[in-house]
Amino acid sequence: MSSLYRPVEDYLLHRPPALLLDRVEDIADNTIVCSATPRADSAFSDGTLVPGWVGVEFMAQTVGVLAGFRALTQNLPVRIGFLVGCRKYESFVSAFTVNETIFIRAQELLNNPDGVVAMDCILYSVQNVILAKAHLLVYQPGNIDTYLEMLADDASSTPS
Repeated sequence: MSSLYRPVEDYLLHRPPALLLDRVEDIADNTIVCSATPRADSAFSDGTLVPGWVGVEFMAQTVGVLAGFRALTQNLPVRIGFLVGCRKYESFVSAFTVNETIFIRAQELLNNPDGVVAMDCILYSVQNVILAKAHLLVYQPGNIDTYLEMLADDASSTPS
């Protein structure tokens, strides 16, 4: 592993078995590359394959790592974020093979001060073959407690 980056767990609040990424490969400007090796013991695996739709989670976790990296470089805590939208997810494989490393590249397209970020994401193989791609919209609230209180207030005031 490159000594430039900490273990992926330092940048993301996920922990095994929910943590799907193995390491940070590169961060430059508004782009991050992480790697992951689908595991047979994953909750998503049938023992040999992980469904192609799990690619969205690989992408979302990669975006989260970038947010965590940015926070730590500013001496701020790593915070929770939410995947709020996925546009044009296209998987070119029906499944990812267990124990075959994949790479996830996420490039920032838009970063609003309100915490909404748009990302262009691509999953690709060691042979540089594109496996899946999508545009993700993520949200990282400034204060999670205030945000959750707001959601609870909205839910309690909604007529049933």
